[in-house]
Amino acid sequence: MCVSICTDGAAALTGSKKGFKAKVLEVSSNIMFNHCMIHREALASKKLQPDVNKVLLNAICVINFIKSKSLNSRLFTILCNEMGSDHEKLLLHTEVRWLSRGKILSRLFELRDEARIFLLEQFLSDNDVDINMIKEIITTHLISLLINFNARFEDFPEESLGWIRNPFHFNINEIKLGNLKISEELIDLSSDENLRIRFQENACDTFWISIKFEYPELSKQAISILLPFASTYLCETAFSTLTIIKNKYRSGLNVEADLRVAVSNIKPNIESIMSTMQAQVSH
Repeated sequence: MCVSICTDGAAALTGSKKGFKAKVLEVSSNIMFNHCMIHREALASKKLQPDVNKVLLNAICVINFIKSKSLNSRLFTILCNEMGSDHEKLLLHTEVRWLSRGKILSRLFELRDEARIFLLEQFLSDNDVDINMIKEIITTHLISLLINFNARFEDFPEESLGWIRNPFHFNINEIKLGNLKISEELIDLSSDENLRIRFQENACDTFWISIKFEYPELSKQAISILLPFASTYLCETAFSTLTIIKNKYRSGLNVEADLRVAVSNIKPNIESIMSTMQAQVSH
């Protein structure tokens, strides 16, 4: 049963009259729509301060200089091997992939010494860095980032849903549960010291599942809100995996089984699978 749909906020998906959302609500009015959390973070982080954006552009230039030419890429790999680095290659930045910006910067930071040595051997000179100026730039960027985050997440109903995050610290007057029984269960739960200890020892979703027999209505309400996907990341990962599996050399392939294995976190027991198969003997 579908209870929620996560989108990237495109008008074709979220349109209330002709969009995908309108068509879905015509069939089932109880389905919830939410905007991908990772996409919101990516949009908020796009508005960079000029100095920080300059750093990002310089980092991309460094990566492109090393990655764009096969000779430079091979020489950099050899340098990383000689220095015993954890990684051998830098990552390319792709604008349509929301997480690539953070990943390329993390990888470049991890290989900062190797990249510096490689560039010094090519054409750069070593320069001193003003630490105080960098601190000021970072502080300004973090303040701007906080403002953008608040603007992107302003529609999140923190007051009405905060009781799910912590059922022992809330204002009952700000909560709109729409059901007297659920409100009574929440009040009873908040005064139970044993459950308070259990809540501190377990994850939020584990706690709400564990009390489904003691407080069935309240648990059902909390789980129905926690259950929807908060991000389209799994979907994006599946599409990326699909482009690798089903390429022009395997265009007729039925990818359902292969895709399930590729995106699953469960590792198949190859020995057990092979033991059920009959080996083809030579004639």
